[in-house]
Amino acid sequence: MIIATRLRRIRQPLMLVHDAFVLVVAYLVFTTIRYGSTTSPEIWADVAVVASIAVVLHWILGAITHVYRDRYLVASLEEMVALGLTALAAGALTGTINAFLADSISRAVPLAATCAALFVMFFSRVLWRHFWDRTEVRAAGPTHQAQRTLVYGAGYGGRQLIRSMRTTADSAYLPVGLLDDDRQKRNLSLHGVRVLGGLADLPRAAEKSGATALVIAIPSASSDLIRSASEAARELGIDVKVLPGVSDLFQRPITIRDVRDIDVADLLGRTRIETDIAAVAGYLTGKRVLVTGAGGSIGSELARQIHKWGPAELMMLDR
Repeated sequence: MIIATRLRRIRQPLMLVHDAFVLVVAYLVFTTIRYGSTTSPEIWADVAVVASIAVVLHWILGAITHVYRDRYLVASLEEMVALGLTALAAGALTGTINAFLADSISRAVPLAATCAALFVMFFSRVLWRHFWDRTEVRAAGPTHQAQRTLVYGAGYGGRQLIRSMRTTADSAYLPVGLLDDDRQKRNLSLHGVRVLGGLADLPRAAEKSGATALVIAIPSASSDLIRSASEAARELGIDVKVLPGVSDLFQRPITIRDVRDIDVADLLGRTRIETDIAAVAGYLTGKRVLVTGAGGSIGSELARQIHKWGPAELMMLDR
């Protein structure tokens, strides 16, 4: 972990040197392939000049695109696009300059070297990201006491939540499976956690994974969806948690700290109304209270809340 932390601190200079080294090696390899036994000291001297130009141009364009200034997450789509544009533009400029040099090398060498070097740059960043993700999970992952949890929603919210669960120190949740009703996401794996089916597959997924909790990781989920998931989970004796709405998560990443219990506002799909709890408790304490429709999600939640306020008798009615 100490080595990984030190490497991360010098990641940008390390990548800068790495990419330059990869470019030089690519030029050497493809020069050898192109000229074979006819390679002479004069050709190697020309290759050294062209490779130096390629490295300098790559560094300059990399500074312009901020590839080496910690602007992008390693191996993210944004970094890959910026790096690809940088390498290809530098390669095109190098090839153009080489074509007009008096002592130029084969025009195929800059083209082949650029493409090969770019592939290695991509691959090395993917390996770096994989190594660092595994290091984070080992160092700060859930403990053996963490609750085995299914996450409903394999979209953006689910991805962020799974990552947070796996990298948060002493996490109370251990993700053991994902659920999503989009059939295109079946067998999808996010941070090592697979989609086990849709909401209808909850009983099978819970039995297979041993999950005792379900987190609805869909910030835009409607009240109907939350009620359906809640009823299905409670029939299996599974705890149900939710994420805050989209408006509460605007422009900030989702973390494990956002997970909370379902409240009445989630089930009703209405704006929360602030209530004077003391006044309500005084109104219900010692009274005989009847709750109709008590078998549903809303009625059962109301019954739970009313029970906390000490009624003399709580009667629950349903068809």
